[in-house]
Amino acid sequence: TSHKLRPELILLVVLAVLLVLCVLAAMTSCLLAKSRGVFCRSQVGKACRSLARRGGHLYLENVTLPGAEGKPVHMDHIVAGTFGVLVFNCYDYQGDLYGNPKDQQWHLYKKEEKKASFRNPLPQCQAAVTALRQAFAKEKVYNVTQIETFLVFGNGVRLNTPREAGGVAILRLRQVKPLLHREKYMMDHKVSPQQMAEAIRANGIH
Repeated sequence: TSHKLRPELILLVVLAVLLVLCVLAAMTSCLLAKSRGVFCRSQVGKACRSLARRGGHLYLENVTLPGAEGKPVHMDHIVAGTFGVLVFNCYDYQGDLYGNPKDQQWHLYKKEEKKASFRNPLPQCQAAVTALRQAFAKEKVYNVTQIETFLVFGNGVRLNTPREAGGVAILRLRQVKPLLHREKYMMDHKVSPQQMAEAIRANGIH
């Protein structure tokens, strides 16, 4: 009997080891995604795609357009809808974030110790509006009255920043889904998502 059970036991052990390895791989992948700033971006992308499906809008990701004086302006996520346009740029950090609109650098602290500094992200978000309007004007799409821009940080950040600056709303990840369920993003302002998306694609920098 023991000889008959041995192969079965070996199989069970192998399956258990494979299961553990799969779980560890998934956890490692998630941790790496968060550490590289991919997690927040992917979650905002899911929320934007959901809005696009609900409203019959169009979703674009990783768009770079020429801005003022031809300088490239990157946008992580765009929703082109009948209401207008939403733009999101996303950052994943952990700790206390300090920054003001006029600061050149924003600073991240953990337990009162500075961990990182990075360029103030607000000007890039503000430049997105100009870049989009330039693209729409070039392609003769003139009726886009609403362009909203958002700067989104992961939930592990404590924001010591304004909640809005220069037309850019500053959010944490958990605020994005409730935001995108607002009724105003289902409204029809007689804007064609297709025309806007085509204008954006036609002027994209690859």
